[in-house]
Amino acid sequence: MDQLQAQLYGVLLVQGLLWVLGHCPAMCGPLVIALRFRGVRGVLAYQAGKGVTYAIVGGLAGGLGGIAILALRAWAPLVLGACAVGMVAMGIAGVLGRGHAAGVLPAWLRHAVQRFTAGAQSGSRRSAFVLGLLLAGLPCAVVVWALGLAVASASPLHGAALMLLLVALNTPVLLAAQLLGAGAWLAAVRSRLQWLPPCGLIAGGAWLAWQAWHVGAPGCVA
Repeated sequence: MDQLQAQLYGVLLVQGLLWVLGHCPAMCGPLVIALRFRGVRGVLAYQAGKGVTYAIVGGLAGGLGGIAILALRAWAPLVLGACAVGMVAMGIAGVLGRGHAAGVLPAWLRHAVQRFTAGAQSGSRRSAFVLGLLLAGLPCAVVVWALGLAVASASPLHGAALMLLLVALNTPVLLAAQLLGAGAWLAAVRSRLQWLPPCGLIAGGAWLAWQAWHVGAPGCVA
């Protein structure tokens, strides 16, 4: 693990924890409550499914980042800079109220989600796991930010590990939401914290731009 990769884990632990505490209860909490899992095991199975999807996507992101940096070693700061610009642009769009559209799920995916939701609500941990695999693709500013860190890691292993760390940070919050069942309160908090994810993207992009400026290619290669 090089210096930049170690810093990426530090950023995910510090800024990611702040995001998880300020964002996830209001955004993911109501979703978990609406899914009506039976007990803690259902939530853990759901999170395990999300973890598999996140690890695969994070590994691909880290691998693509590594390929780009190896192929364009002299332009490595530009590779990180491009990630930073993308994150800041998404954050600004969110602040302006243009980054919240989640789109419409394809019909086949809606049917699959409905089917496995029914299974999860009946107590099937397998259905909850598959539901996590499917719903891991829902738009989320925190996940986009973490994927930016995965790209910057330039390593499939570290890219996957960073995304799994995000799932680990998020899990206690969802377990608390499941146990407390505070749906109305979480919905009220959500309306007050819509500014947090885009501002976090802007802050994360600014940090990544700083790394692109000061670290450059030698610190980006695994």
